[in-house]
Amino acid sequence: MPPQVGYSEMGASEFFINDGEHACEYISPVHINGDIRGAIIVGFETEHEFTDRKTRLIEAATQMAAMSVNLSAHYEIALNDSVTRPVRSTANLPRQCSTHLRLALCR
Repeated sequence: MPPQVGYSEMGASEFFINDGEHACEYISPVHINGDIRGAIIVGFETEHEFTDRKTRLIEAATQMAAMSVNLSAHYEIALNDSVTRPVRSTANLPRQCSTHLRLALCR
């Protein structure tokens, strides 16, 4: 089972990216709803290029990617629900509501 947190790998035999052009990798798992659904993997040509600052940047990018995937999934669910859900009666809505707004209200 993969680690729940980001980690570095220095052994070429364990690299995810097998291009022979880097000395170490940083693997940052992407968590979606508590499960690991992927990872952002960055290779560094030398160990000296791998710094704490770069680690924090990769972790921040991973968190943003996870949030984007999660928000996209929620948006898709909301969109599908709005298409399949029946429209409420507009009879009891205030008259000042526009026709477009009245028709878009759902249960």
